[in-house]
Amino acid sequence: IPDYVKSLVLKNTEKLRFGHIKMMADGSIQGYTARIQKPYINGVKNGLWNQDPEKLTMYMKLFNDANLQVNCHCNGDEASEAFIKACSDALATHPWKGNRHTIQHGQMIDEAQFLAMKKLGMCANLFTNHLYYWGDQHVSKTLGLERAEKMNAAGMARDLGVPYSMHCDASVTPIAPLFN
Repeated sequence: IPDYVKSLVLKNTEKLRFGHIKMMADGSIQGYTARIQKPYINGVKNGLWNQDPEKLTMYMKLFNDANLQVNCHCNGDEASEAFIKACSDALATHPWKGNRHTIQHGQMIDEAQFLAMKKLGMCANLFTNHLYYWGDQHVSKTLGLERAEKMNAAGMARDLGVPYSMHCDASVTPIAPLFN
């Protein structure tokens, strides 16, 4: 796979760029498929793995060894933890300064996870407008007030020095960059 991706890089244009890998660790919080460390408030255990931690680690090593940036879909804190560990393991055997491995969505990243990400040179792409559209449901049906208030912690990422960006995720929320 890495050789195939690298062959696509040669086809990059001003309008289309190859060279990054997208992995998916978990699903959505509101769909009860995000991997979260504590159970959902309605009793649902903690979601589903799209790629279990062992496979995340295996693929992360493969792509990191080829110097390919990986963006991993992680909504839940357990998924973020698994991807951070996979990055840590991969970077321990093949250090790559400027790797910019990124957690996509990162809705439940906590302070310890942000600190680990900073140490590894990772980034976060936070799904901030999700709170506007789904926040009430997270308080009442999925996470409860305490956890919902800590979602998409852009201020924490900024304060801890973790590079971050914000996005919408059509069709889960409307495409509206200026609204974000």
